[in-house]
Amino acid sequence: MSKPLYNNVSALLSSWVKLSLAKWLMAACLAFALPVLASADDEITRPENLDNKLTSQEIADGWELLFDGKTTNGWHTLGEPDNRVFKAWKARRDGTLRFKKTNPFHWFFWICCQRDPHAGGGNITTNDRTFRNFHVKVDWNVSKNANSGIIMFGDEEYYKKHRGPLESYSHAGLESQITDDVNVKVDIFNEALTGDLVGLNTVLMRVPDNVNKKLNPIGQWNTSEVIVTQDRYVDVILNGQKVLTGVDLNNLKSRRLAASGIMLQDHGADLIKFKNIKIKRM
Repeated sequence: MSKPLYNNVSALLSSWVKLSLAKWLMAACLAFALPVLASADDEITRPENLDNKLTSQEIADGWELLFDGKTTNGWHTLGEPDNRVFKAWKARRDGTLRFKKTNPFHWFFWICCQRDPHAGGGNITTNDRTFRNFHVKVDWNVSKNANSGIIMFGDEEYYKKHRGPLESYSHAGLESQITDDVNVKVDIFNEALTGDLVGLNTVLMRVPDNVNKKLNPIGQWNTSEVIVTQDRYVDVILNGQKVLTGVDLNNLKSRRLAASGIMLQDHGADLIKFKNIKIKRM
């Protein structure tokens, strides 16, 4: 090979090597930098997870958390000692308070004795914290055909003495119903739909038919709010929409309206999840 040709080939090879090295170096830099940039972008664009937390304004307004997002502290299974929660109720790592049915015969035990120690079910209620006039807010997410609710004005002492067949509502002054409205079968065992007020095993007040409830489908989150004022008037709000206004409890057939804890109901559902359980005294 002549010297000029050799020099040209050598120069081309040298340029190619340098270019290749530059490309590899650039690729390596990008591979390192992109995750860092993405992380920084996430910190800027992703909102802070505010689940199970109170904002400074909520604290100033008097809101209290009933669920810390980590434990079942502050709750107990109805009729049991403080902080004893049956195993079907668990605080999950995702920040939810979850009820999951673990016994296929759960419904049988529920009908017979209103509790299922084998499945670890039963309603749960707050420890030593009673409320009469309040604004309670709960985020919930249910499975197909689920049935649950927020129970207020319950009489736990009555329940301890009289629990037995079909006594679930005898201890409940008032329940704001939570169900899978699409798939649930309205029958003798379940006469209420989401937002209805229930007590003494009967529907006390239904959401009017002309109210177009805006509920997200099963597997997605919804928010229920119940406001009680002047010891008698109740508003129910679903996903920011008021569906019942100024219901006068004095005109309803309800056995008891004394101050009590806030309960979450196990009515034999396969899966129910709750979060952001908070309350403000009125």
